Amino acid sequence: MEYNTYLSTLNETLCWFKHLSPSTINGFTQNDADHLVNIVPGLDDALLLFQEFKQFAPSIMRCSSILEVAKIFKENSKIYPRASIVYQFMLTLPIT
Repeated sequence: MEYNTYLSTLNETLCWFKHLSPSTINGFTQNDADHLVNIVPGLDDALLLFQEFKQFAPSIMRCSSILEVAKIFKENSKIYPRASIVYQFMLTLPIT
């Protein structure tokens, strides 16, 4: 039972990251941003996060992987600070 609870929590949390890849960034919504602000430490404004992703979506779509996107955000972290925090957080999630 404990394992099922863990999986359920994990699925409920990770679903808000599903629109951050180059192939799905156009599906990123304000609702996604609202939830990410509650999940990712250091985020303070869901509307600004949403706007950063919308402005940078064309650049994200040209990338071939999440690692490439993260590299671009690292180089532009002062321009897109909230989106950069999301990708830094996402890359620290354990993969099993």
